[in-house]
Amino acid sequence: MSSDENTISQHWMVSKIFLSYLIAVTGSFCTIQLMEKWRSAIETRDKFILLLLSSVALGGCGIWSMHFTGMNALELVRDDGTVLTVDFEAGLTILSLICAVGGVFVGLKIASADPFFLELEQEKRKNILVKDLATTAMSDVVNKQKVAKRIKLIALFSRLPRIAGGGLFAAVGVLVMHYLGMMAQRTQASMTLTAGVVVVSVLIAFFTATAAFWILFRALTFFQDSELLRLGSALVMGIAVCGTHYSGMGAASYTFVENGMGSGGVHFKGSQAAILASHGSLLFCYWVMTWSVASSVRNIVSMTSNLSKISKRDPGGPRKIVVGQAKATENSMRASENNGTKASAAGQVSVGGTRATGPHGSNGRKSSESVFNEV
Repeated sequence: MSSDENTISQHWMVSKIFLSYLIAVTGSFCTIQLMEKWRSAIETRDKFILLLLSSVALGGCGIWSMHFTGMNALELVRDDGTVLTVDFEAGLTILSLICAVGGVFVGLKIASADPFFLELEQEKRKNILVKDLATTAMSDVVNKQKVAKRIKLIALFSRLPRIAGGGLFAAVGVLVMHYLGMMAQRTQASMTLTAGVVVVSVLIAFFTATAAFWILFRALTFFQDSELLRLGSALVMGIAVCGTHYSGMGAASYTFVENGMGSGGVHFKGSQAAILASHGSLLFCYWVMTWSVASSVRNIVSMTSNLSKISKRDPGGPRKIVVGQAKATENSMRASENNGTKASAAGQVSVGGTRATGPHGSNGRKSSESVFNEV
């Protein structure tokens, strides 16, 4: 058999590529909603369940299901026009799912410890920013634009080791899943990987996973009211997931061999695997999102019912609760102002035994405070 007869060309089906992207976006959007619910959960058990569901949504649906749908977007065609049938070995396929979910679970666990993401209260996030602004020169403090720029940079790009660490573990899980999935292929061909492209895919996986976690745990933390940003973030995360997958697929080349990639063991039919992966992931995300919305509505109804019962027993009860919360907030603000006053006094420059402040010191503080309110 000549070398030309052994040549296999790769053809991609655009419709399945788009479907794989849709799956990645759906899994990402579901994960965003679940992790926001995780932030407000109190019980350790609830947090664990939500973290596990998030891992399955992103690692299992958004990444693993997207992977096998994307694998079926590839057709291996011989020179005579014969399209090779590609199946998947069951053991490696299941192992790849475990690796994807496990890697994402560890990654989410690490990244969720990000200090800005953990703090639900805006005032506490301000205190974190104040600590990071301690090294700012007084000449810069009176400049509103410089302060605003520095605050935004600190808010978005400081203290990133946890996010990067989470991205690293998620990337490792995704890469192991990806190449196990490629090794699970069973067809009449041998596969060769190009080392340089594999290295590039590793780098892409790390940077895209870190970028996705940065969006999830940092950017969305400071723009919680923007539903459009949530959707846009899911679209970007979907691009990151697909970019990792298809760059890894680009490392493979195939040559026809009669008994190429093995035939033993239990197999999943390629087309069936794609259908199960795509339909299963979309249904999972649908039911999880439905549960998330329904549980939130039930909590609101329960709170409203409790307030109604309190008001019947004691007409001033709800007002007392609100007043108590207002007083607690006021005390917190006063404590923060006292801390800010002390920090401001410590930052004043002593010249000739007298204290000197910038000519626009009070305006600088007001400007800084207004910028703080934005974050």
